[in-house]
Amino acid sequence: MKRRIVLCLLVCGLCLTVQAALPTIPALNWTERSDWVNVKTDVTPGAVGDGVADDTAAIQQVLDGVKDGTVVYLPAGTYRLTATLRFKPQQRVIGVMVLGHGRETRLIWDGPAGQPMLQDTGVAHSRYQGVYFDGRGRASVGLYHRGGGDGSFETEVGHRHMAFLNFTDAGILADTQPATAEVMIENSLFENCKRGVAFLVHNMYDYTI
Repeated sequence: MKRRIVLCLLVCGLCLTVQAALPTIPALNWTERSDWVNVKTDVTPGAVGDGVADDTAAIQQVLDGVKDGTVVYLPAGTYRLTATLRFKPQQRVIGVMVLGHGRETRLIWDGPAGQPMLQDTGVAHSRYQGVYFDGRGRASVGLYHRGGGDGSFETEVGHRHMAFLNFTDAGILADTQPATAEVMIENSLFENCKRGVAFLVHNMYDYTI
C-alpha cells in the first residue's frame, strides 16, 4: 500500500494538487532457496501473513530452531505479532539471517504497549535484510539488541533495506552488556520513532550508518 502526501497550491487563482510519494524501502525479489527456513511452510501451523491471523507462535517456532548459518525467510505478507519475538540466549548461534522482501514483508504490532517486537541475545555475525517493522504507536522498539546474558559478544551485525515506523522508543536499540559492535545500518528508514537508532553502551563509535 503506497502512502502519499497531497499538497494544494494556489497559483494564479488555480488549485493544483501535487502528490509526493513518502519515502519507503525497495521491494526485494528473492528466489527462495531450499535451505532457507520459510515461516509459512516449514513449521506447523505456519504463519499466514494476511495481517489478521496471529503469526507470533509460528515465527517464534522458527527462531527457536535456528542453527549456525540459518536463513529465516519471511515471504511477502503482513505478519501480525502479539508478543515479542526472541532468539533464546542458550542458543549461542552465529551467522543467522532474517530475510524478507523489503516493503512487501511487514511485521505489525498488536501486542501490549511498551514491548519490543524482535529481541536478539548476542547473535554474532547476524544479518537483517528487507523487513518492515510497524510498532503502530504501541511497541517500544523494533529490533532490540540486548547482547547475550551468558556473556556472548555480538559482533558484525548488518541491517539493510529495513524500515522502522511508529515506535514509542527506538527503531533499533542496544543498551545492555556485553555490547554490540561492528554494526552496519544501510539504506534503512526510520519514521515517527522517538529515537531512530540508540546505542547506549561502549563501541558506539564502531557503527557505520
